[in-house]
This record gives sequence, C-alpha cells and structure tokens, in this order.
Amino acid sequence: MFSPSYAPFDPTDKTGYETVLKRWPVILTSIIDAVYSVNHELTTLPNKAAKLDEGKALIAAISRLKYDMARDRALEPIPADGEALIDEYNAELANTWFTAPWLYADTQHWKSYDPFFAQKLNTYQASGTAVHHLAATLAELESEKDILVNIRRSSKRAWEHIMTLKDARIDFVLDNGELLLFTDLVFADFLVSYIPYVSKVVFHPKSIPWFVSDVTPPDFSALLDASSLPPGPAPEYLERAIARWNGYLFNGTFSLSVPRDADIGTPDESVNFWTSPWPYWDMRLRAPKVWDALRESGLVIFKPHFFFIFRSYRKLTGDLRWPVDTPFETAVGPLARSFPLLSLRTNKADVAVGIPRSVAEALDARGEKWRVNGRYVMA
Repeated sequence: MFSPSYAPFDPTDKTGYETVLKRWPVILTSIIDAVYSVNHELTTLPNKAAKLDEGKALIAAISRLKYDMARDRALEPIPADGEALIDEYNAELANTWFTAPWLYADTQHWKSYDPFFAQKLNTYQASGTAVHHLAATLAELESEKDILVNIRRSSKRAWEHIMTLKDARIDFVLDNGELLLFTDLVFADFLVSYIPYVSKVVFHPKSIPWFVSDVTPPDFSALLDASSLPPGPAPEYLERAIARWNGYLFNGTFSLSVPRDADIGTPDESVNFWTSPWPYWDMRLRAPKVWDALRESGLVIFKPHFFFIFRSYRKLTGDLRWPVDTPFETAVGPLARSFPLLSLRTNKADVAVGIPRSVAEALDARGEKWRVNGRYVMA
C-alpha cells in the first residue's frame, strides 16, 4: 500500500482553522434552520407528530454537536443507519475536532436526506446570468472557436492527449453542484458535440452531500428539469442546451455511474468510494469496481468550484504536507499509473504540489496567501 511519510493537515492549519472557528458552526446553524423550516411546514399537516418529534430530536443533536465541536471534544461514533462505510469511518475515530485529520473531520454524513438541497437549487437559480451566457456561448461554437483556443493555450498537455483519442469515453468525477455542475455539462457537451475525439461522457456523483454542496443524483436531475431553469437574458439557448443534454442522457451519450433516481445515502459499489475516508490512491485496493471502470476511460477529469475548497484535489494528494515541488504524479501515488487523469484546481486549501519551489518561496515572501485565496489555478 502507498504510504507517504508526510503528515496530514489538521483543522488548526491555516484554512482549516478558519473552518473550525467559522465555517463549521455556520454550516451546522444552516442545517438547524433547514430542519426547523421543515418542521414548521409539518405543523400545518395532519398525522405528522412522529416526523415532528424526529425533527426536534435532530435539531437537539446538531445543537449538541455544535457545542462539542467548539470545545474540541472527542468525535463520537456515527450511528449505524444503513449508510455505506459507517464501520470504516468509526474505526478511525481517535481524535478531537481540532486534532483529527482535516479531510476526515470535514465530512458530512446523511441518510435519505439532503439538508442542503434547497440551498444548492437557490444558488443555481441565482446564477442565472452566468448560466445563460454560458448557454449562449455554447450555441455560438459553430462559428466561434474561442473556447477551443483557450483550452489549447491553458492546458496544452490535456489537449494533446484528447487529440489522441478516438470514440473515447471521458469521465467527470463531480464535485460541487450549482454553477459548477452546469459548467461540467457545458464542458461535456463541447467534448461530444464539437470535437471528433469523444463519443460518451460518464458523470460520477456522490451518494450523500458529503461536503455540503456535492452533487448527488437528485441534484443532477434537478438541474436538468426544464421547469426549474434560472431566469436570464438567453432563455432560448438555455432551453436548447437542457433539451440536448436530456437527449444525450436518453441515448446514452451522457450517463451517471448510478441510477438517476437513486436515493440519498443508498449504498452502491459504484459510488461509495467517493465518500470514503481513504485517499484516492487506495482506489484499486478499496474500490476495484470503480478502478476497473475508470481504466476504460480516455480521461478522468476532476474539476473544482471557484468559491469552494476543492476536496477532490485533497483526496487525490491525501491532503498531506507534501513539499510544494513534489511532482503531481508522485503525490497521487499509484493512481498516476492507473488511467489518464486531469485535475483542474483553484487554490483554496493548504496542500499544493507540482509548483517550482522558487515560485512558492517568492509568493510566501510577499505574504500572499496563495495556497488558499482562490486567485491561482493549477492543471
């Protein structure tokens, strides 16, 4: 098994400490508010006493968790409720909230309920201008080749690899929903509609809202629902794009790695690994079915959201304290020899590899928080 000698980041490291003090309490408060709103709606319906009691108990449990977290108390075992990998997570419980590996402590576990669904949908609706502009740009690709030129300039190695493919399948390991999922679909549409190298795209969602805004099957379906499109200046282009993507799903050009109607938290070998406690370099050992499937891919793409911490990059590199000039191929371990991989990353977390040491030292000397401020991207 691949076992680098570097220690993982923990919640007291830079961005992680901000997470402990500010982000986690805000997230838990938003969940309490979401459950409270559901409970309020239930009071207007008959025969919902059991559900109301369940909601009240959940609010009490989350409030206690928020209290314990702020006081750096020990992590408690996750209840066995049928969600995948509970035993595996509980086997690694040995820390307090401030001392656990950040990538472990920062996860969320939900069974049959996504308290962030409305938030994700509202964010998508609020992104109407950007969504409509992207749809209009996609419609103009027959005459405008700017996107193609930009891809070639900004990611030469990736583009050169894509041009070697023929009737290939591309896989997207989905990260955040909302606008990012829309851009994933735009990118996928470009690959299958406007260049001759790719004929199929497979999207890999999460089974649970693992890091708040992760894409689950219901999120994917909601974005493609023609009745819930965000308002904006180019509705005809957006409607055309949504119709084409639904057509691609119907004829198999696009597909999900799990059924589109899969419930939140449903265990499935095809998706469990993406929300496991292990780094992605353990894929062959821990999730051979996923590894075998990706071995058939022409390129596996991991993409971030500009505004959020890119968890996939942290999982790819184990979220370890690698020297900054460590080659990316070294930091992903055996995964580098498993299948073609493209990681597109906005710098929003401490871990960083593949950067010349002189560049990192110059940025550090300026006092710039270049690892976490979101001003820099890497591919």
